[in-house]
Amino acid sequence: QFVKEYLIKTMGYRIGNIYYYDNATKAQIGIAFKKLKNAVKPNRSDVFVYYSGHGAPDPDSKQGYFVPVDADPNFIKESGYPVSELYEILKQTDARSIMVVIDACFSGSSDGGKILKDISPVFIEVDNSFLNLRNSALFTSSTGEQVSSWYRDKSHSLFTYYFLKGLQGEADLDSDSTLILSELKEYIDAKVPYMARRINNRKQNPQLTTDDDTKVLVTY
Repeated sequence: QFVKEYLIKTMGYRIGNIYYYDNATKAQIGIAFKKLKNAVKPNRSDVFVYYSGHGAPDPDSKQGYFVPVDADPNFIKESGYPVSELYEILKQTDARSIMVVIDACFSGSSDGGKILKDISPVFIEVDNSFLNLRNSALFTSSTGEQVSSWYRDKSHSLFTYYFLKGLQGEADLDSDSTLILSELKEYIDAKVPYMARRINNRKQNPQLTTDDDTKVLVTY
């Protein structure tokens, strides 16, 4: 909900162009991404996808899946939504720009314990093959083997809290009233790993993959 508000008030997206789901089922996730595909105007639309929740790996294929509210993580291939399917849809949109923000980890563990029962955490890296598209960026809250921490004092995940603080203007490091991707990444790198270590005694290193880290996100 907070990300939706920032999209409207800070980044200039129209409310009618935002598909928002809380505690989404697998069907709702699939429908949302198909609606997104149908709404994109080729070479004119700017696409922003944000997912916050659990991720889980298929231990056999090492592929990453979003965990819908109705999923069984131990049968994630059957009940989860594959990240690769989202990327296939994004490839087909021909959008002017694409930004994907994933606040989830895919190791089979979470801030509250194991997602997958009776197995060791699985090391995977989320496929980012769609990033061969121009004007694309992928932010993830941690590396493939790490757990994404919760910032309980702020009622946010640690990554999302600083992602939004950065968008609010704190990441405008040169104070030129323009926020670019590299500034947001530098700000998050200065905050999230330190706070994850201080609060939870764990490593968390957000990742940015992009073809252009000078892309302007916000002009204040």
